[in-house]
Amino acid sequence: MTTIMWVFLFPSLFMIHDFEEIIYGHSWFNKNKEIIGAKVPEKLMSRLEDSLGGSVSQFAFAVLEEFIILVSLAVLTSIYQWYSFYVCLMFGYCVHAVMHLFQSIYIRKYIPATGTAIVTSIFIIYGAIIIVREQNLQWGFILMELPLMMFAIFLNMVFAHWISKRLVK
Repeated sequence: MTTIMWVFLFPSLFMIHDFEEIIYGHSWFNKNKEIIGAKVPEKLMSRLEDSLGGSVSQFAFAVLEEFIILVSLAVLTSIYQWYSFYVCLMFGYCVHAVMHLFQSIYIRKYIPATGTAIVTSIFIIYGAIIIVREQNLQWGFILMELPLMMFAIFLNMVFAHWISKRLVK
């Protein structure tokens, strides 16, 4: 029973983090372009401006796409017991959270969503450990799947932002 609770709690924790990004991300980026531009290479800054240059509605649409997929995967995981796959998804989120932390450290300034990413990751790691124990999953298999999951998360993120720029004006 605890496994299913953590499977369905993960999308809620994901959204807490993304709400902070939706609410504060674009305005923070626009206010801090000079600081960021001084710290990151020009080519990366160009990509950041392209990625974050859209509207808040476009970003929210991309988050909605990710949330729909995440909830769908939670349902499928509960039906088909895809627990090792889902634990990889949970750890993929935690890698994303660590990236926010490193970004904040690198530019020496708080980046919106870093705090919620770290706090929610603590809960998500705890939940993932519970799932691994309850379902007798193998850590080696999970670690082997993780790079593929990270690649899938990255591809979906790129797709979500691409489609949001085309569908939301």
